[in-house]
Amino acid sequence: MKYADEKIIAMIFGGVKEEQEKDRKEEDSPSPPLEGMTLHVQGERHQFARRFIPGGEASIVLSQAFTVMDEGTARLKYPAERRPKLIFTNEQTSINVAFQQTGFEIEADDVEEFSGTMLAVLKRSQPAARWFQEGMREVGGKQVAFFAYLTPALDCNLYNLMLIAELNGRAIACTFNCMEEEMDDWKKLGEAMLASIKWHLPEKEGDR
Repeated sequence: MKYADEKIIAMIFGGVKEEQEKDRKEEDSPSPPLEGMTLHVQGERHQFARRFIPGGEASIVLSQAFTVMDEGTARLKYPAERRPKLIFTNEQTSINVAFQQTGFEIEADDVEEFSGTMLAVLKRSQPAARWFQEGMREVGGKQVAFFAYLTPALDCNLYNLMLIAELNGRAIACTFNCMEEEMDDWKKLGEAMLASIKWHLPEKEGDR
C-alpha cells in the first residue's frame, strides 16, 4: 500500500499556523475520563459533554465552551488546501480539536501500515519536530494509531496529538493541538478528549 507524500502532508499537517511553546517530560499516567466533569483550566470553567460530529458517525467529549471554528479563521490557521473540515476551538482559538475524513481508502487492518507511512513522511518533512510517543491503542472499540510531537510555528511551538483510524473504509485523522505553553494545563485533557471518541456505525444485517 503506497500513499503520495504530499497528499499525506496536506491532509494531516495542513500547514498549520499557530502559537506554541517549550519542552516538557512525557508523563505516562493515564488520561482521566471527562464526560460529565466540570474543571477549571487556566482560570476558566469547562464543562465536558459528548458531541457528535456531522453525520453522526463519531462522537467525542469536549468542553462545552468549544465552538466550531469559522471558515475565515480556519483559513488563517490552516492555510493548506486540504485543511480539516471540522475544527472545534476555544474562544482564543489556541486549543483545537480537528477531524479530517481523508480520501485514502483503507481497511481496519491497514491502519498501522498507513500511519507508519504517514509518520515517516512527517518526520522527513518536519526535521525540527520533537517526538514524544507513537504506537497503537484501542479507542471506542477500534484499533487506532497515535503519535504526539512538538513543532515550531511562527514565534512559538505547537504540541500535536494525532489519532488515525478507519471509518467507513477510509482513513480519518483526529488531531488535538495547543501551544507548548499550555501543555501543562491541556496535554492530558487533549489525550482524554481523543480517548473519549466513540464510533456510531449502523448495524449490519448479520449483526442483528
